Amino acid sequence: MVLGFFGWEITATCSQADSKHLEFLYRPHVMQQPSIHADDKASVELRAEHEAGFFRSVLAKDGREKSFSVRIAGETVRRTFRGWSGSAAPLPPLVHPKFAQNFVVLNAAVVEKGGRCVAIFGPNYSGKTSVALHMCTELGWSLVSDHLLVLDARSARVWSYGSPVGLRGRAREDFEASSANETIERREVISEVTGRVLLLRPEQLCTTTDGLRGSLEGLVLLSPECRDIRTVPTADLGGPPCFPPGRSAEALTMLPAHTILVPAAGERTPGQAAHAISASFDI
Repeated sequence: MVLGFFGWEITATCSQADSKHLEFLYRPHVMQQPSIHADDKASVELRAEHEAGFFRSVLAKDGREKSFSVRIAGETVRRTFRGWSGSAAPLPPLVHPKFAQNFVVLNAAVVEKGGRCVAIFGPNYSGKTSVALHMCTELGWSLVSDHLLVLDARSARVWSYGSPVGLRGRAREDFEASSANETIERREVISEVTGRVLLLRPEQLCTTTDGLRGSLEGLVLLSPECRDIRTVPTADLGGPPCFPPGRSAEALTMLPAHTILVPAAGERTPGQAAHAISASFDI
Protein backbone atom coordinates (compact mmCIF):
# COMPACT_ATOMS: atom_id res chain seq x y z
CA MET A 1 0.00 0.00 0.00
CA VAL A 2 1.32 3.47 -0.90
CA LEU A 3 0.70 6.36 1.50
CA GLY A 4 1.50 10.05 1.45
CA PHE A 5 2.75 11.71 4.63
CA PHE A 6 3.72 15.39 4.64
CA GLY A 7 5.03 15.44 1.07
CA TRP A 8 6.70 12.01 1.33
CA GLU A 9 5.64 8.86 -0.50
CA ILE A 10 5.72 5.81 1.78
CA THR A 11 5.39 2.25 0.47
CA ALA A 12 4.09 0.05 3.31
CA THR A 13 4.29 -3.75 3.27
CA CYS A 14 2.22 -5.88 5.63
CA SER A 15 0.07 -9.04 5.69
CA GLN A 16 -3.25 -9.14 3.85
CA ALA A 17 -5.13 -9.20 7.17
CA ASP A 18 -3.19 -6.18 8.42
CA SER A 19 -3.92 -4.21 5.25
CA LYS A 20 -7.53 -3.68 6.36
CA HIS A 21 -6.38 -2.14 9.64
CA LEU A 22 -3.72 -0.13 7.82
CA GLU A 23 -6.33 1.33 5.48
CA PHE A 24 -8.62 2.21 8.40
CA LEU A 25 -5.91 3.83 10.51
CA TYR A 26 -4.40 5.94 7.70
CA ARG A 27 -7.24 6.27 5.18
CA PRO A 28 -6.73 9.95 4.19
CA HIS A 29 -3.07 9.21 3.47
CA VAL A 30 -3.66 6.21 1.17
CA MET A 31 -2.64 7.05 -2.40
CA GLN A 32 -4.51 5.48 -5.30
CA GLN A 33 -1.28 5.36 -7.30
CA PRO A 34 2.36 6.35 -6.67
CA SER A 35 3.23 9.95 -7.44
CA ILE A 36 5.71 10.56 -10.23
CA HIS A 37 6.58 13.91 -8.63
CA ALA A 38 7.57 12.76 -5.14
CA ASP A 39 11.34 13.12 -4.58
CA ASP A 40 11.22 12.00 -0.96
CA LYS A 41 10.39 8.30 -0.68
CA ALA A 42 10.58 5.62 2.00
CA SER A 43 9.56 2.01 2.49
CA VAL A 44 8.13 0.52 5.68
CA GLU A 45 7.76 -3.18 6.45
CA LEU A 46 5.48 -4.33 9.29
CA ARG A 47 5.94 -7.80 10.77
CA ALA A 48 4.38 -10.01 13.46
CA GLU A 49 5.42 -13.64 13.67
CA HIS A 50 2.09 -14.83 15.06
CA GLU A 51 -1.49 -15.22 13.92
CA ALA A 52 -2.69 -12.00 15.56
CA GLY A 53 -0.89 -9.84 13.02
CA PHE A 54 0.80 -6.48 13.53
CA PHE A 55 -2.10 -4.06 13.90
CA ARG A 56 -4.51 -6.44 15.61
CA SER A 57 -1.80 -7.12 18.19
CA VAL A 58 -1.26 -3.38 18.65
CA LEU A 59 -4.97 -2.67 19.07
CA ALA A 60 -5.45 -5.60 21.47
CA LYS A 61 -2.37 -4.59 23.51
CA ASP A 62 -1.59 -8.28 23.81
CA GLY A 63 2.10 -7.83 24.56
CA ARG A 64 3.25 -10.01 21.66
CA GLU A 65 6.45 -9.19 19.82
CA LYS A 66 6.14 -7.06 16.69
CA SER A 67 8.71 -5.34 14.51
CA PHE A 68 8.98 -2.82 11.73
CA SER A 69 11.72 -1.42 9.54
CA VAL A 70 11.96 1.91 7.74
CA ARG A 71 14.26 2.27 4.73
CA ILE A 72 15.22 5.64 3.25
CA ALA A 73 18.01 6.17 0.70
CA GLY A 74 19.62 2.83 1.54
CA GLU A 75 19.64 3.42 5.30
CA THR A 76 17.37 1.14 7.38
CA VAL A 77 16.08 1.67 10.93
CA ARG A 78 14.55 -1.36 12.69
CA ARG A 79 12.49 -1.53 15.86
CA THR A 80 11.09 -4.48 17.83
CA PHE A 81 8.55 -3.95 20.59
CA ARG A 82 5.74 -5.59 22.56
CA GLY A 83 3.80 -2.65 23.98
CA TRP A 84 3.04 0.62 22.21
CA SER A 85 5.35 2.67 24.41
CA GLY A 86 6.76 6.15 23.97
CA SER A 87 8.80 5.06 20.95
CA ALA A 88 7.88 6.38 17.53
CA ALA A 89 5.18 4.60 15.55
CA PRO A 90 6.06 3.07 12.16
CA LEU A 91 3.73 5.47 10.31
CA PRO A 92 4.42 8.26 9.75
CA PRO A 93 8.03 6.99 9.91
CA LEU A 94 9.36 9.60 12.33
CA VAL A 95 11.65 6.96 13.84
CA HIS A 96 13.97 7.42 10.84
CA PRO A 97 16.27 10.46 11.23
CA LYS A 98 16.16 11.30 7.51
CA PHE A 99 12.39 11.64 7.75
CA ALA A 100 12.24 13.22 11.22
CA GLN A 101 14.71 15.99 10.38
CA ASN A 102 12.08 17.64 8.23
CA PHE A 103 9.49 18.05 11.00
CA VAL A 104 8.92 19.15 14.57
CA VAL A 105 6.08 17.17 16.13
CA LEU A 106 4.16 17.90 19.33
CA ASN A 107 1.18 16.27 21.03
CA ALA A 108 -1.81 18.52 20.37
CA ALA A 109 -5.16 18.66 18.63
CA VAL A 110 -5.18 21.15 15.75
CA VAL A 111 -8.17 22.96 14.25
CA GLU A 112 -8.49 25.49 11.44
CA LYS A 113 -10.94 28.23 10.47
CA GLY A 114 -10.56 30.97 7.91
CA GLY A 115 -7.10 29.67 7.04
CA ARG A 116 -5.93 30.09 10.65
CA CYS A 117 -4.61 27.10 12.60
CA VAL A 118 -4.95 26.77 16.36
CA ALA A 119 -3.27 24.02 18.42
CA ILE A 120 -4.81 22.74 21.67
CA PHE A 121 -2.33 21.28 24.14
CA GLY A 122 -2.93 19.70 27.51
CA PRO A 123 -2.13 16.75 29.77
CA ASN A 124 -3.48 13.31 28.94
CA TYR A 125 -7.26 13.09 29.39
CA SER A 126 -7.65 16.89 29.67
CA GLY A 127 -10.29 16.90 26.91
CA LYS A 128 -8.34 18.00 23.83
CA THR A 129 -10.29 15.72 21.49
CA SER A 130 -13.70 16.61 22.92
CA VAL A 131 -12.99 20.35 22.73
CA ALA A 132 -11.62 20.13 19.18
CA LEU A 133 -14.59 18.05 17.98
CA HIS A 134 -17.05 20.52 19.52
CA MET A 135 -15.30 23.38 17.72
CA CYS A 136 -15.61 21.46 14.45
CA THR A 137 -19.19 20.18 14.79
CA GLU A 138 -20.76 23.25 16.41
CA LEU A 139 -18.60 26.29 15.65
CA GLY A 140 -17.53 25.87 12.04
CA TRP A 141 -13.90 24.85 12.50
CA SER A 142 -12.18 22.02 10.58
CA LEU A 143 -10.05 19.30 12.14
CA VAL A 144 -6.42 19.33 11.02
CA SER A 145 -5.25 16.63 13.44
CA ASP A 146 -6.68 14.94 16.50
CA HIS A 147 -3.44 14.43 18.41
CA LEU A 148 -0.32 15.54 16.51
CA LEU A 149 0.81 19.03 15.63
CA VAL A 150 3.19 18.47 12.70
CA LEU A 151 5.25 21.55 11.85
CA ASP A 152 7.31 21.68 8.67
CA ALA A 153 10.82 22.49 9.87
CA ARG A 154 11.56 24.48 6.74
CA SER A 155 8.46 26.66 6.47
CA ALA A 156 6.92 26.43 10.00
CA ARG A 157 3.60 25.62 8.31
CA VAL A 158 1.23 22.96 9.65
CA TRP A 159 0.63 19.56 8.03
CA SER A 160 -2.70 17.75 8.31
CA TYR A 161 -2.57 14.33 9.91
CA GLY A 162 -5.67 12.18 9.45
CA SER A 163 -5.41 9.62 12.25
CA PRO A 164 -8.45 8.14 14.02
CA VAL A 165 -10.20 10.06 16.78
CA GLY A 166 -10.38 8.31 20.15
CA LEU A 167 -13.66 8.68 22.04
CA ARG A 168 -13.64 7.77 25.72
CA GLY A 169 -15.82 8.31 28.76
CA ARG A 170 -18.85 10.53 28.27
CA ALA A 171 -17.99 11.22 24.62
CA ARG A 172 -17.98 7.49 23.88
CA GLU A 173 -21.27 6.97 25.72
CA ASP A 174 -22.93 9.81 23.81
CA PHE A 175 -21.75 8.40 20.50
CA GLU A 176 -22.92 4.88 21.31
CA ALA A 177 -26.36 6.28 22.17
CA SER A 178 -26.60 8.18 18.87
CA SER A 179 -28.05 6.96 15.58
CA ALA A 180 -24.64 7.32 13.90
CA ASN A 181 -23.37 4.46 16.04
CA GLU A 182 -24.90 1.89 13.70
CA THR A 183 -23.25 3.05 10.48
CA ILE A 184 -19.78 4.34 11.34
CA GLU A 185 -16.79 2.01 11.09
CA ARG A 186 -14.67 1.81 14.21
CA ARG A 187 -11.99 -0.06 16.10
CA GLU A 188 -11.81 -0.48 19.88
CA VAL A 189 -8.96 -0.46 22.37
CA ILE A 190 -8.85 -0.61 26.15
CA SER A 191 -7.16 2.09 28.22
CA GLU A 192 -5.99 1.18 31.71
CA VAL A 193 -7.01 4.68 32.80
CA THR A 194 -10.29 5.37 30.97
CA GLY A 195 -11.56 1.93 29.95
CA ARG A 196 -13.03 1.35 26.48
CA VAL A 197 -11.92 3.74 23.74
CA LEU A 198 -13.58 3.88 20.33
CA LEU A 199 -11.38 4.75 17.36
CA LEU A 200 -13.37 6.48 14.62
CA ARG A 201 -12.42 8.06 11.32
CA PRO A 202 -12.55 11.85 11.85
CA GLU A 203 -14.00 12.58 8.41
CA GLN A 204 -17.11 10.66 9.46
CA LEU A 205 -17.60 13.00 12.43
CA CYS A 206 -16.73 16.47 11.17
CA THR A 207 -15.09 18.54 8.43
CA THR A 208 -11.40 17.73 8.05
CA THR A 209 -8.46 19.15 6.10
CA ASP A 210 -5.62 17.59 4.15
CA GLY A 211 -2.18 18.53 2.93
CA LEU A 212 -0.03 21.50 3.95
CA ARG A 213 -1.91 24.22 5.81
CA GLY A 214 -0.89 27.72 6.89
CA SER A 215 1.20 28.83 9.84
CA LEU A 216 0.17 28.21 13.43
CA GLU A 217 -1.54 31.38 14.67
CA GLY A 218 -2.99 30.29 18.00
CA LEU A 219 -1.90 28.21 20.97
CA VAL A 220 -4.19 26.97 23.75
CA LEU A 221 -3.28 25.02 26.88
CA LEU A 222 -6.06 23.12 28.65
CA SER A 223 -4.88 23.37 32.25
CA PRO A 224 -6.42 21.48 35.21
CA GLU A 225 -4.83 24.03 37.56
CA CYS A 226 -6.22 27.07 35.74
CA ARG A 227 -9.49 28.60 36.99
CA ASP A 228 -9.77 31.64 34.71
CA ILE A 229 -8.94 32.19 31.06
CA ARG A 230 -5.72 34.16 30.72
CA THR A 231 -2.83 34.69 28.34
CA VAL A 232 0.81 33.99 29.21
CA PRO A 233 4.08 34.11 27.23
CA THR A 234 4.66 30.72 25.63
CA ALA A 235 8.30 30.80 26.73
CA ASP A 236 7.18 30.98 30.39
CA LEU A 237 5.64 27.52 30.01
CA GLY A 238 9.05 26.04 29.20
CA GLY A 239 10.07 24.17 26.09
CA PRO A 240 7.22 21.92 24.89
CA PRO A 241 7.94 18.19 24.75
CA CYS A 242 8.39 17.37 21.09
CA PHE A 243 9.72 14.81 18.66
CA PRO A 244 12.52 14.44 17.70
CA PRO A 245 13.72 14.93 21.29
CA GLY A 246 15.99 17.89 21.86
CA ARG A 247 14.20 20.23 19.45
CA SER A 248 12.10 22.10 22.00
CA ALA A 249 14.08 25.30 21.39
CA GLU A 250 13.40 24.99 17.66
CA ALA A 251 9.72 24.34 18.37
CA LEU A 252 9.49 27.55 20.43
CA THR A 253 10.60 29.61 17.43
CA MET A 254 7.68 28.19 15.41
CA LEU A 255 4.99 28.61 18.07
CA PRO A 256 2.97 31.75 18.76
CA ALA A 257 4.59 34.05 21.32
CA HIS A 258 1.61 33.80 23.68
CA THR A 259 -0.54 30.92 24.89
CA ILE A 260 -4.14 31.11 26.11
CA LEU A 261 -4.73 29.10 29.27
CA VAL A 262 -8.22 27.58 29.47
CA PRO A 263 -9.58 25.63 32.48
CA ALA A 264 -9.81 21.91 31.84
CA ALA A 265 -11.50 20.95 35.11
CA GLY A 266 -14.33 21.98 37.40
CA GLU A 267 -17.68 23.03 35.98
CA ARG A 268 -16.45 23.90 32.51
CA THR A 269 -17.68 21.50 29.81
CA PRO A 270 -15.91 20.78 26.51
CA GLY A 271 -18.52 22.95 24.81
CA GLN A 272 -17.82 25.89 27.11
CA ALA A 273 -14.09 25.51 26.56
CA ALA A 274 -14.64 25.33 22.79
CA HIS A 275 -16.72 28.54 22.80
CA ALA A 276 -14.11 30.30 24.92
CA ILE A 277 -11.31 29.30 22.57
CA SER A 278 -13.23 30.28 19.45
CA ALA A 279 -14.16 33.65 20.97
CA SER A 280 -10.52 34.27 21.95
CA PHE A 281 -9.50 34.22 18.30
CA ASP A 282 -12.53 36.25 17.16
CA ILE A 283 -13.30 33.97 14.23
